[in-house]
Amino acid sequence: MSTNRPHLQSACGEEKLTPDLPISYILSLEGADSIVNLDYLAEAYASGLRAIGLAHYGPGTYAAGTNAKGGLTARGRDLLHEMDQMGIIPDVTHLTDEGFQESLEHFNGPVWANHSNCRAITPHQRQLNDQQIRLLIQRGAVIGIALDARMLIPDWISGKSTPQQHSLTLETAVNHVGSGSDLDGGFGT
Repeated sequence: MSTNRPHLQSACGEEKLTPDLPISYILSLEGADSIVNLDYLAEAYASGLRAIGLAHYGPGTYAAGTNAKGGLTARGRDLLHEMDQMGIIPDVTHLTDEGFQESLEHFNGPVWANHSNCRAITPHQRQLNDQQIRLLIQRGAVIGIALDARMLIPDWISGKSTPQQHSLTLETAVNHVGSGSDLDGGFGT
């Protein structure tokens, strides 16, 4: 079948056209420090902002981020409350473990981890631990993978290691991804 439209292969081998779906994106802010006050949040929302990571690296106005200590600040809890009211999704990617937990406790809507990998494979506070992954799954969250070599390779040394030294391939990234088929039981092995 020759067509420019997307298509899928059915289980019996025939191709089926999918509906013409638009390419979409979500406007997200990594690190909320540019939200000077809650009036800025309303302006950003009006301009299309739909997701915010409260922190990036180090201590921040709203929360502690990667390589920092601590959790949400009082302003961070206020920001989360306003985000919840407006339907803006918090990105828990760069939060400390304490900030991650507090965010889930203070936010009722959907959350996501836009670009996070598995701490069990690459041990660093920047990655999600197993309990955090379970909590995100319970919340129906989206977890996106980070394709940064230092976040995929356990013994990566910044400034010294190279992808070639560690045989970095797409398979390395796939190790951080799980997939459930929901086909157990009814379809055999």
